[in-house]
Order: sequence, then structure tokens, then C-alpha cells
Amino acid sequence: MPAQPIFRRFWIKVKPDGSALPQFDTTGKDHGCGEYEGPVAQILFYPVSPKLAGLIQSHGDKAEPSRLRPLAFDIPPGEEVTFHRVGVLRIEPIKVCGFCGAEFDFELRECPRCLARLEWHCDKCDSLKEPLIDTLLVNSQKRFKKIKIVPALQKWAWKIAENLPGRWSFYDIQARCPDCEIAGDPRGLRLVRCVGDSGFERLFTHYILQFGNERHIILDYKTRS
Repeated sequence: MPAQPIFRRFWIKVKPDGSALPQFDTTGKDHGCGEYEGPVAQILFYPVSPKLAGLIQSHGDKAEPSRLRPLAFDIPPGEEVTFHRVGVLRIEPIKVCGFCGAEFDFELRECPRCLARLEWHCDKCDSLKEPLIDTLLVNSQKRFKKIKIVPALQKWAWKIAENLPGRWSFYDIQARCPDCEIAGDPRGLRLVRCVGDSGFERLFTHYILQFGNERHIILDYKTRS
């Protein structure tokens, strides 16, 4: 499912005659910034209450109660107003365990719940091995070369390759069995993918309000606690 904005505050447009147009009606339906574009005397912002959050959610939107402080903007008579909402999509990388289904920090190498991790299997030894890893690079002339990168930096292999002289780019990795290497019979290892890379989307939104020489950015979330 695509990321949805989370409503944490809502606005109210106050007309010059004192009547009000709230963003959400009594059922929790969102009416959007541009539904009414006539003259306004004020634009107010209030935090979403637990009751309103439930009503908003009943329409399939996301909302959560907040303690964001109320804001009030007085609009001079006859002033042209521009008011809209902007979203920024952020994709957060995570790892997912193939055994227990846990989602955990992308930087971790093993699942903190069941300790599963990426494993390498040697078919000749018929056992799991800690691999010897070479990184394979290729350049524009289709020439290949191997370099060694410490495991902690392996995920940045593409960036390391780009910074090497000769216009190299990342091609692949080769994992070899250390015991077969010592025996003089080099063999590759087969990857057993016990954890996988994934990600989830988060949509951060804010409002932009402009009138006269003023421009205001109103966040729908806290930047710090």
C-alpha cells in the first residue's frame, strides 16, 4: 500500500463574516486546502484530538492525536492567500528475517530476535563457512579486477568503486571457502539468504501559507521531542 500522510493537526478557515470552514467535517471527512478559495480573515491550526483521529481513520486516512501547539494567522482584508499542503516521501531501509519475520535495523548483520543471518554454504565441505570475499569490479572497456573490502564496508562497494581511478564500477562479489582455499582447491560458496533487505515508506507533510510578504511553513509533525 502506498504511504499515506498522517494527520496530526488540522486547519480552520475563518471567513470575513465570522463563519468557519474546518478541514474535517463532523464525520471526519477531509475537504482539502483548495476546496474553498474565497476570502478569509484567519487560518487557524489545532492539534488532532483522539476523537477526531478516530473519525479521520474511519474514512481510510491516517491520523493520530497530538499535542502540537495551536497557531493563528490573521489575513489582512483583501490580501491574496496561497495555501496548500506538500508531502515528502522518505523510504527507510530495513532488514526482514526469513525465519521469525522480525523487522530490524538495516545496519545489523543478524536478526536480534532469533540470530538468523546471511550464511554461506560450501557444497564440497557440506557445511556453513565464514567466507573469503572478493569484490569484482568492471570498467568501460569490460576489464575486470578484484579488490578486497572489509565486511563492514561491503555495502558501500559501489561507492568505493566509483572513487577508484580508472572509472571502475561494482559488478559482483565472489565468496570462497577458506578451507578449500588452504587445500589448494578454491571453491565458491552458495549464499543461504536467511535475512532480506526491504524498506517502508514514510510520508512527511507540511502546509505552506503565503499572503502579502509573509510565507509560513507549518509542519504536521514534531522535529524533536
